[in-house]
This record gives sequence, structure tokens and C-alpha cells, in this order.
Amino acid sequence: MSGQPRAVHSANDRFAPVEPLIAEAAGENNEPKTSMPITVPCVINGRMDAESDLDCYSFTAKKGEKFNFEVIARRAQSNLDPILRIMNLDGGVHREEDDFSYGKTQSSQDVKLEGWEAPMDGTFYVDVRDVHLRGGAGFPYALKITQTKP
Repeated sequence: MSGQPRAVHSANDRFAPVEPLIAEAAGENNEPKTSMPITVPCVINGRMDAESDLDCYSFTAKKGEKFNFEVIARRAQSNLDPILRIMNLDGGVHREEDDFSYGKTQSSQDVKLEGWEAPMDGTFYVDVRDVHLRGGAGFPYALKITQTKP
């Protein structure tokens, strides 16, 4: 499909998003208070740099706006088995997602959340981590965030 991101199939392939591509900023972003601010839509290239690492990003939303979140990791040959959480500043979890299925015949060990609705106006935080809290050079990912379109 033209203009759509594609899953990569080898380490030499590249993820080609339509959305603005952002690199995870250097430095601490392990919790909402130190999160990296982003603007939706975007695709963030990140990596779990060490064991127990997690990456946290902040975005603003108005009550009722809907968003889609997708982590591309295992499909891109990463060792990351991702978990995605959407939280408030205090770390209260609005939603947590793990693996999902594409239809009935193909499954993935990546995370996809479609149509999450902001419960109020404000800043929200999305974090990505490995289910086993692993990290290192073999744990890259891309996090795609878009607004749901009717």
C-alpha cells in the first residue's frame, strides 16, 4: 500500500513511515517527570539501552480525542518484547497493552492499541519497556502514534 509504513524483514531493511520521524533524545526519560515531549503524529526511533530501561514520552490531548499507538520491534528483528502504557503525571495507568493479533491468522509479539480516547484535556505519558526488563544494543523499536481518523 503506497504511503503506508511497512514492517521490516531483515536488519538491512528500513522502516519507512509517512509521519515525522523522531530519534529518542539522549538522557533520562524513564518516568513522566523526565519524559521526552513529542507532537502527534510521529514515529519515534528508540532503544532499551540497558536492563530495566523504559522510555517515556509526553503528548497533549483534548478530552474525546482518539489515538493509535503501535510498537514495531519483533517484526523488525528486535529482541524487544514490548509493553506499552498510557499514564498521567503521577504514574496512574490509563491503559496497558501487550501483544496483539493481526486478524485471525497472523500474530505478532508487538503492541498495537487503536482508538484510545483521552478522558480529559491535559498531558499524557506513553512508555515502552520490555516485558522481561531486558535491554542493550539488540533492543531497538519504533513507536508510531497517530490520531484516529473517522
